[in-house]
Amino acid sequence: MSNNDTKIIQLDGEIDVYEKEKGKYTLVTQSPVSKEQILKIFQKTPSQHVHKRPGKGGGEWDYVTGVYVKKVLNYVFGWLGDFQIIDKGTVGAQVWVQGRLTIRNTKTLERLIVKEQFGGADIKFKKGT
Repeated sequence: MSNNDTKIIQLDGEIDVYEKEKGKYTLVTQSPVSKEQILKIFQKTPSQHVHKRPGKGGGEWDYVTGVYVKKVLNYVFGWLGDFQIIDKGTVGAQVWVQGRLTIRNTKTLERLIVKEQFGGADIKFKKGT
């Protein structure tokens, strides 16, 4: 395969290598996730599921609801996903949470993918409280 048939993409510090096969680029590394599942996850979010909220300092931020995210994960992974809150807390006027997403193998039900992430937000106070 020539260099023209290889594409290297760096995103968020991770490097992925793609090779051209039958006119299309495909990920070189083996993945327990099918191409169809990957395409479903990376498809453009339908506009009716993208909402707006006020951003700090003005402007608006786009977001999708947790309900939509759960629906997509359930459809893509066949209801074999779990989400757990690992830890939570407050620091000053902010709240934070550490969550873990686990996707299980369809045949063995063993853990196939495990991802942890932190999230946080400013605590919103009602005026006069």
